[in-house]
Amino acid sequence: MPKKRLAIVTIAMITVITILVKLLYQEVNVMDLMTVIALLGVAIAFGIDFIIQRVTKKTEENDENGK
Repeated sequence: MPKKRLAIVTIAMITVITILVKLLYQEVNVMDLMTVIALLGVAIAFGIDFIIQRVTKKTEENDENGK
């Protein structure tokens, strides 16, 4: 997934989650909530990126060994 597309999807997810939580809990501060969700999103994105890189690297190594 291109980085620009990933950024757009991440921002959209943050917005949707913030709106849903705000509808459920009106007393929650929106800015604090968006900050927490953004930090969680970044952590998850880095984790997913790390896993994809490891899988890609192992796949390439297996392809080279199979030749």
